[in-house]
Amino acid sequence: MFQKRPFDKKILTYSEQVELLKSRGMSFDDVNKSIELLEHRNYYRLSAYWFDKYQDSNSNLFNEISFEDISKVYEFDRKLRILILELIERLEISLRANLSYIFAHSTKNSHPHLDRGNFSGKYYDSNIIKIKNEVQRSSRTEPVFRSEVKFLII
Repeated sequence: MFQKRPFDKKILTYSEQVELLKSRGMSFDDVNKSIELLEHRNYYRLSAYWFDKYQDSNSNLFNEISFEDISKVYEFDRKLRILILELIERLEISLRANLSYIFAHSTKNSHPHLDRGNFSGKYYDSNIIKIKNEVQRSSRTEPVFRSEVKFLII
């Protein structure tokens, strides 16, 4: 069993967070812009970008690092993450399109996923229920499904 540990850290305002970082050696070119970033990104989210910038393991002091440098690294990481997710989405859609095409043409059936004979194993029933539920869920939020839903879940 885990023993509860009291959280005794003081809750800091955004200005106090800036002052804490300043006291640890971080510099700020534009305090107001830094506070705005803290308001919209959160201290702990940004802290992941300055942990490796500590001067040494025995110190809380930053070694010539500015909050603006942290902001730039965060923004680079955010844009890279968006780019990677976009590429993953394109790959997923392409893979699904090609699998659907090959599956339909190899079975000569426009809805091969509905034919139990195309599958082996004991999971067909539970998987077809999952597919039907996902199509129904998606049809409520994704316009591309709305006109085709009745044909997909026969």
